Amino acid sequence: MAEAIRAAAGVFVPSQNHSGAPMVRRARSMVAQAAVGTVRVVPVEDAQDRLARDPGTRRSAWRGDPARSGLGGAVADIGTHAYHLAGSVTGLRPRALLAEFEAPVPGRRHDDNAQVLLRYEDGAEGTLWCSQVAPGHGNALRLLVHRTEGGLGRA
Repeated sequence: MAEAIRAAAGVFVPSQNHSGAPMVRRARSMVAQAAVGTVRVVPVEDAQDRLARDPGTRRSAWRGDPARSGLGGAVADIGTHAYHLAGSVTGLRPRALLAEFEAPVPGRRHDDNAQVLLRYEDGAEGTLWCSQVAPGHGNALRLLVHRTEGGLGRA
């Protein structure tokens, strides 16, 4: 896909459609109005199981091939959605991070699972977990926002 975009001199813009959902817009409004205090901790995750046992079917083989999918692995494929959701709701941008990338399925050529610790500009902390090898999760995107006066989301 990247080659086709370069050849057409186009622009590639991924859709981050989760941020337009009514519940997400409401959460963003509550954070903006400081209705529940100052943000302290922001855990976000996008856990999926589609590659947990899948050795590379036609539908998913491209994800495990850096020549076709790029170098990003799970972070580029699904972690970007979790990252965007956290930033969209809180308005915070990280100033530092520490990340660990794993390929727990033998034979995979880039990460299927990543854990990221985030420190935001205002001192809030966060975690981002993205995994495509989490049996039982299906397609589970979850955001929690812990604040001084309450929280958003469910544990």
